[in-house]
This record gives sequence, structure tokens and C-alpha cells, in this order.
Amino acid sequence: MKIRAAYLEELLYSYDLKDILEYLPTESRIKIGKFVKFKDAWRSLIAQLLIRTSIMETFRMRHNEFLLTTNKYGKPFWEQNPDYYFNISHSGDWIVCVTAPFLVGIDIEKIEDIDIRISDKIFSKLEVATLNSLPAEERILYFYDLWTLKESYIKAIGKGLYHPLDTFSIIKSEGRISLVDNGDEWYFQQYSIDSQYKMSVCSQKDIFPKKIDITPGYQVVENYLHRCKLEELTQKSQTKM
Repeated sequence: MKIRAAYLEELLYSYDLKDILEYLPTESRIKIGKFVKFKDAWRSLIAQLLIRTSIMETFRMRHNEFLLTTNKYGKPFWEQNPDYYFNISHSGDWIVCVTAPFLVGIDIEKIEDIDIRISDKIFSKLEVATLNSLPAEERILYFYDLWTLKESYIKAIGKGLYHPLDTFSIIKSEGRISLVDNGDEWYFQQYSIDSQYKMSVCSQKDIFPKKIDITPGYQVVENYLHRCKLEELTQKSQTKM
């Protein structure tokens, strides 16, 4: 398993989106082009580049030699190699990505002031009871713990919100994270990359990296463009021979 993270910063916005979209499949260009908000487009783009760069590096493939698609629930996968699993998430200034040869899911959320009573509608009764038993000052952080853990699980199984969040329970206690009353074994790990965010990873196997590869967004773009342009030069030189 490998986890990558990138963050948005001002230098990134000096790039022209069109120059980067040129090296993406038509479907990706259309999707990114539909975003109304500038920052949303960049988040989606960086998420794409993290996954595509990972595949290019791992399998030594050119950027136009593979195509990513989605299952009926909207989870992206690599049709040519369905045993290579990946998942992405983004919130605020952060974009994160996990890859592995087994089922994985990831979620990151920016911690914001919310009405905790919303948990009655989206969490299980056991989770709500556990949340309400905590001191008031601890509830907001535990809410985001649960939210990201549950999101990472439904993304790992590939169903997203088609699998309602209140139909299963996750309990975090004394450093242990458990999926309650479920016949399958699933494992969870949380990472702290920013004090204003919560991030969780769910895995089919109890194998997690100790560290995350963190890169500024502009560097993700630079690396991807460098690879793509190098491919073009190589192809041109081979054509001349």
C-alpha cells in the first residue's frame, strides 16, 4: 500500500489548466471542464494526476496506454488491471490517494463547525450513543473520526453512499478501531497531515505505511508534465530512427 497526498498552494495556479488537460483522456477533460469553481477543478485534476502518475511509475506505462473507468456505484477502477486498487479523496486544500493490490478506501474531511445533531440521521444508534457519551468538547473531533472512517469503508467496498452510513457501526476506543457485527475483516488507520483535517484509510489487509508521501500540488503537475513530454520526445526520436 502507498498513500500520497498533495496540497493546493498559490504557485499551482500559475499553470494553465489547458496545458495539463491536453495529457488527459477526453472523459477526464470533460469532467474537469464542468466545474464552476476554479478550486474544485484543480482538486479534481490533482486527484487524477496522483493516480495516473502512480500507475505510470509502478507499471512503466505511458500516459495514453491506460484508461480509468467507474463501476456502477461510481468508484473509479483500472479496467485493464482490476487487481490494482486505488481510491481518492479531497477536501479543502488537500487531495489524498491510496493504492494497493487489495481493496482500499480513503477519506479526508476538513474539520468545520457543524450541528452534531446531524449524527442522528447519518450514524447508527450505537455510534450516536457513543458520540453523545463523550465530553462536549470532544464530540466534534470524534464526529469527523467516524465520518472519515465510515466513508473510507464504503469506498473500499466500492459502493459509496449506496451503502447507507447508518446500516453499520464503527467504534474507536483506546486506540482501537473496530467494525462492529460484520462478518468480514476490515482494518483501519488514521493519519494526521493537518490539524484542521481528519483522514482515515480502510483496508482489506492489515498493512499500512508508516509515512505518507506529501507533495505540493505544483510539483505533482511538474512531475506529470515532465513524464508526458519525455514520452513525446522519446516517441519522436524512435520514429526518426
